[in-house]
Amino acid sequence: MRKAVLVITVLVFGFSSFAQIRKTPAAVTQAFEKQYPNASGVQYEDNLINVQVHFASDSGKMIAKYNGDGTWKETEREFNYDNLPADVKIGFDKSKYATEWKVKETA
Repeated sequence: MRKAVLVITVLVFGFSSFAQIRKTPAAVTQAFEKQYPNASGVQYEDNLINVQVHFASDSGKMIAKYNGDGTWKETEREFNYDNLPADVKIGFDKSKYATEWKVKETA
């Protein structure tokens, strides 16, 4: 019986940990909708300190970051290394990191 109670308790807390702790602040959703009115596939990830908004636009997959009061912090855009400007690729190839690191993603 104790094992059953323990298993149920673990399951309840385990599933509830996937739930968002609070509702995304209205200031964030309003700021995002104003900045990216044509965004699609919008998903909010509230980390209490800041909110990451994953979405797609004409430019590709993007992540916008806002603080809790809706102030925009930055936006990352995923794109292929081959699409980087030539000067950026040349600079990377000339750096000490070109031999030590392999580029897995660019943003």
